[in-house]
Amino acid sequence: MIFDKKENIFLKFTKTLFSVLVFIILIRGGIQEIPINTSDAYFSDKLIVNDVTVNPNWNFFQSILKSKNNLNGNPYEKYSNTEAINFINSMHENNYDTSSVLTNSKPNIIFILLESWSADNIESFGGLKGITPNFSQLCNQGLSFTNFYSNGWTSDQAMTSIFSSFPVFPYASIINQTDKSRKLPCLNKSLDSLGYNSSFFFGGQLTYGNIKGFLLSQSFDLVKDENNYSSLKSGRLGVHDEYMFSQFKKELSKINKQGYAFDDEEWFNGMVGLSLPITNSNNELCFCLSTHTAKSRKNIDGLKKILPLMLSAAANLKKALFKD
Repeated sequence: MIFDKKENIFLKFTKTLFSVLVFIILIRGGIQEIPINTSDAYFSDKLIVNDVTVNPNWNFFQSILKSKNNLNGNPYEKYSNTEAINFINSMHENNYDTSSVLTNSKPNIIFILLESWSADNIESFGGLKGITPNFSQLCNQGLSFTNFYSNGWTSDQAMTSIFSSFPVFPYASIINQTDKSRKLPCLNKSLDSLGYNSSFFFGGQLTYGNIKGFLLSQSFDLVKDENNYSSLKSGRLGVHDEYMFSQFKKELSKINKQGYAFDDEEWFNGMVGLSLPITNSNNELCFCLSTHTAKSRKNIDGLKKILPLMLSAAANLKKALFKD
């Protein structure tokens, strides 16, 4: 009887423990590195479509949790309005040299975002010697901004700081508040109005910190993460940097050499496309000839069949536009 009682207690304990583990796995959405968040639900560049996919109950409880810091008033109000205005105005009093250092009126722009890249380890910034010799060489060859400070301590905070110039607050990350982050100004949107096409390549999981949700809401044309690079060597935190840089270089070189690029549902699910640049005599991008269609009507192989026609049309347009 004693043995049966102990066995019964053990079975109950095992069942309870198993139920708790299953419950935790269901809450976090699986046993992957990063628990599911809003980015896992987002898949479209249409905000209303993404909003519909998010669980309303989850949204409700998230709103309650995020508003608890505001119950005792605005936690960020440290100065009076007059003091804050005077402080901001003082930052813009100096007359800076605004002369251009570019020789191209519309250059290609590449941002390389590095994590844990502290000035303490960079000799040209007064850090330890000999740790980053290649970076120090780049500093000597280009422009180096020494009065430039990190605005946060996580990747998601960096996104809104770099692309939207939004400061990091101590109690919450605005990137996780989609109703607010989508209203932020964004460098990408400004460049889009000037005719730029934008891409974002990341070796890890963009679901971390809802980065993917932010990028889609800010109208990036192409977004890729480690799920698009399953063939590359990766570790616990994603594709290793050296392989990611190599792949990124290959993708840019491929587009530059072949003179065209395919879109295989990378911009929008169910859509495929083909795009060709039209450049002037200085190899500056001036126009773009492109076509997009539903994948149910024409797949990538179908687009490859019309590629010769598109190349011929692009060449004729270039001749007509730039006769000189």
